[in-house]
Amino acid sequence: MTSPKTENSAVPEEKTHEPPAVVSCSDSSIFAELLRQLNCSVVITAPSDDQIISLCSVDGHLHSHSRNFAKPGAFWADRARLDLVTQYQLSHFRNMAAVAKKLEPQGTYDACYLHRKGHVIGELFVEDLGYAQGQVWGVSSRFSCLFTIDAPYSFVPRWKPAFLKTLAPNDACHLNGLAIADDVPKYVTALSATSTPQGWRQTALDQGVLIDVDSNEIIAGNLKSPTAPRWYQDKLWLLESTTGHFSVVDLNSGNLEQITQIPGFSRSLTFMGDYAFIAVDNLPTEFEGQAGVWVVDLKAGSIAAHSIFQDIERCHGIQVLPKTMRPDITNFEEVLIGSSYALSQAALKEVAMAK
Repeated sequence: MTSPKTENSAVPEEKTHEPPAVVSCSDSSIFAELLRQLNCSVVITAPSDDQIISLCSVDGHLHSHSRNFAKPGAFWADRARLDLVTQYQLSHFRNMAAVAKKLEPQGTYDACYLHRKGHVIGELFVEDLGYAQGQVWGVSSRFSCLFTIDAPYSFVPRWKPAFLKTLAPNDACHLNGLAIADDVPKYVTALSATSTPQGWRQTALDQGVLIDVDSNEIIAGNLKSPTAPRWYQDKLWLLESTTGHFSVVDLNSGNLEQITQIPGFSRSLTFMGDYAFIAVDNLPTEFEGQAGVWVVDLKAGSIAAHSIFQDIERCHGIQVLPKTMRPDITNFEEVLIGSSYALSQAALKEVAMAK
């Protein structure tokens, strides 16, 4: 998935910017080395703790820091942009390279995602986000639909499962995952194929389904709390949260080929190179923490590394930021937003001439 390139840059003024808070995580030299080799960082949202956490490789050690947001949940990101669902809105951030260079201590950060706009969507219970056809697509479990946004409206429903006759805010099937393939929304997951209000809560945990968006047909059933379907390397991958199974889907038979098993409750999934990064919480007591990130070697089919957060209760989304080793994702603090300006290249030349 790629997003459009921006022609904008930014001109920051000299004002104080608060550094991100440090988050306690288990140090893993293997994890840190993987991030260094892959030239990337990992970002996780923790809604119960109102934090967005960045994991980075710093001098051979795993470093983590966070920013405060109100109930951050589903998000999508690449090197240029980041789209984030908070309590009642969907916010858009841009990576402003000129701002990153000015952050203290100077030379530390190679990316600064700065808030550009927000759209009030209400309480949709957005479970997943993707980027396709030049816009953000969201999964609303409350309305059991895929949606996009448009200025006059809270949201625009774009698709719902065929077993639902009407659009209603009743969380009938707990639609919860979206896979983008060839720049279109292609596959979704739900915890059941029920159409009654909160119907999924009355079904067994092994009644989850995988649905083809184009045909609106169920292509795999009897899944154990499926989530985070992802199209990567010409394969469809997904998680089964209650078992921790990480699998590849055979699209012809609907069968799942298990790659490995992750402890705890699997929440979200992303990829970089030949590795999968999985956000988990509700970890067993022997891990001395509640949430963390597990890395799976796709070639070996085994766990390559993991890191555990000591003070994070629950996580939601996870993304890898390519070619980004030390990002800062700014919240809505007035200092940085008020002193940074996104301008066209033509306008920047005029500003430079005026100095």
